Amino acid sequence: MTVYLDIGAKRIQAYLARTPRLRGRRGASALLEYERLHEWTRDAWSRYVEVNEEGKRTDGVLSLRFTNPDVDDRTIDAVVTETATRLQRLAPGAEWDVHLRRADSYRQALRDGAAAERAGHDLLPGSVMRYRPLPAAPNEVPVVRFCDTCGLDPAVCTGQVEPAEADGKKSLCADCSRRFLEGGYRTDTRNWTPDEARRRWQDKIAPGGLAG
Repeated sequence: MTVYLDIGAKRIQAYLARTPRLRGRRGASALLEYERLHEWTRDAWSRYVEVNEEGKRTDGVLSLRFTNPDVDDRTIDAVVTETATRLQRLAPGAEWDVHLRRADSYRQALRDGAAAERAGHDLLPGSVMRYRPLPAAPNEVPVVRFCDTCGLDPAVCTGQVEPAEADGKKSLCADCSRRFLEGGYRTDTRNWTPDEARRRWQDKIAPGGLAG
């Protein structure tokens, strides 16, 4: 039997609408592109997992399968945790559903998984879970300053949102800083390779950095 791993963004339209600015929404949409999710997380799963050719190839979704049918739970948990962590760093404001299913085929995995969820059971330990680390609650941080663009999360940095604006830099939460970077550069010019993006912004996406 094969272990299938599906990770999908939840409530995508609500996530895109966190900020009213077109550039911010455009950047958030680019963060969830199918190719971007794969290239951003590949190092977390490529040793044990391959792309599930039977799964969806759509924005906001990763569909993978473990190459070893006898993979142990510790390895599964490690792959899921690292992949989810990388997704959270890529799009800090997004919420993700993680589904693990073990079956003889992907079609059977989907059927069994849906039946198990309806019955309130898991096919594997932790087979259905949500992953969205949150910043400290505002009432626990009395001097917190909220993001100037979305107003939903605490600000963690300052940045130039619109180059032509006279008011200069704004205080941004982790998610808005990612989406405005994406909307201001990648979707405008499409000339950054993944290596260039990582090199230029490694200090912001590394553990302990902007979204760590």
